[in-house]
Amino acid sequence: MIRFERLFLSCLAMALATGIVLAQEDSGPSAPGDSDEGLVAQVLSLYRRDEAHKAPRDCPTSLMRRLTSRWERLDEETRERLKPYVLMPGQDDPQGRPSAPGQDDWKYARTKNFLVFWKTSGQDAVRPGDANRNNLPDYVEKVGNYLERAYQKEVGEWGFTKPATCPQYRVYLKGLNHNGLTHPAGGVQSWIEINADLEGYTKRALGAKFGPHVSADPGGIESGLLKAVCAHELFHAIQANYSWDQSDWWAEGSAEWVGEMVFPESDFYLNNLPLHLQQPQISLFSSDLWFEYSASLFTGFLVENLGGPSILKRLWEACRAARVEAALGSMVGDLKELFTAFWCYNYVRAYKDGGKYPVPETVQVKQYPFSVESSQISEPQYYGANLFRFEGLSGGKPLSITLTPKAGSLIGAKLIVIDGSNKKWKIVPVQAGADGTLRASASGAAAVLVIGSFTPKKNGSYSLRAGF
Repeated sequence: MIRFERLFLSCLAMALATGIVLAQEDSGPSAPGDSDEGLVAQVLSLYRRDEAHKAPRDCPTSLMRRLTSRWERLDEETRERLKPYVLMPGQDDPQGRPSAPGQDDWKYARTKNFLVFWKTSGQDAVRPGDANRNNLPDYVEKVGNYLERAYQKEVGEWGFTKPATCPQYRVYLKGLNHNGLTHPAGGVQSWIEINADLEGYTKRALGAKFGPHVSADPGGIESGLLKAVCAHELFHAIQANYSWDQSDWWAEGSAEWVGEMVFPESDFYLNNLPLHLQQPQISLFSSDLWFEYSASLFTGFLVENLGGPSILKRLWEACRAARVEAALGSMVGDLKELFTAFWCYNYVRAYKDGGKYPVPETVQVKQYPFSVESSQISEPQYYGANLFRFEGLSGGKPLSITLTPKAGSLIGAKLIVIDGSNKKWKIVPVQAGADGTLRASASGAAAVLVIGSFTPKKNGSYSLRAGF
């Protein structure tokens, strides 16, 4: 297997020689979004437990970030309708006083850094159960414990800036139509809501698709779900120290991967990875149909190959002054090179949990000569990819591959050569001609061509030819 350090150095060298290529994508909370009425409907849907099978169209934290950015532009009637859902209990007090313990039936448990609020009746009631008979529901104890464990990793071990108001950071357990969300509360402040019955909600939402695969946590599915959500939402609270104004794919994707880093026994993140792996042509920056969560794999690629949690911290620090796409470009070099290397690693599943990942969707080629137009398959979106696997290359003569971008399409490519055991692999050069044509040759048992598209607001268009 090729060492990534070598690949990274070559990427950086190319960036210095050719200039940094930055991805320009406006998918953050400042995007126009829905009409005011549509925004209201989405917020209300977060709190309707009778509609648990109808998941909100947008990820809840991103929805609230967008709502906060538009709050002053909403009419007074709309703001009044939304206040019960977007303000922390007590936040609308004329003197700004927080909720007193027991106010509006809220009870609370105190840990070192958190106040966890819950109710025993009504829609927001937590599931009963007190195994150690300490007058604290087991569910509440789990939430407090998992939040502290996540805090120890994210702040104590990795050095991220602690969320504003820690200690005494407020977390509310509520009856929700989603897992949880982190509410912006002005400046760098925030507060968290977590589903008061996370496993019950997941069962209702998934129906017949619910099963052991949801989480492999040895403590059970509920524990696995709660661990992942606590670590994920806490990282959103941490992100507020750096920037609320980042693209959804980065804000959600990095929080999702952090959930796995803190609690690897949960494996909850695996539920979302098939979105991108089984549709590689979809843009890395997409926020459609929850793709921002499967973008966690890109964070994993960076963390596992470019220095561990420190690369994540450095990127979020850079996000104070720039969007992540620009921060990435200035830190690691040419993003086209990095992205195509990312898809090489995705194909061979070169991750610590890679054996659990589905094989990316790939066009299988076994007969030659071979030719195809990109219009005959699902063309890659901006920062999306197509993958072709060429079989039967052991005859001695190298396979010749020619990739010709169509006019107006910016295309990049890398070639993976795989040996007979299908376990050892290496990346071989793809040469660019003066006319933009990309050429490569391969010998061995098989080869995989990764094609990336880098034309903003447009699918990649090309012709591909291969033969001996």
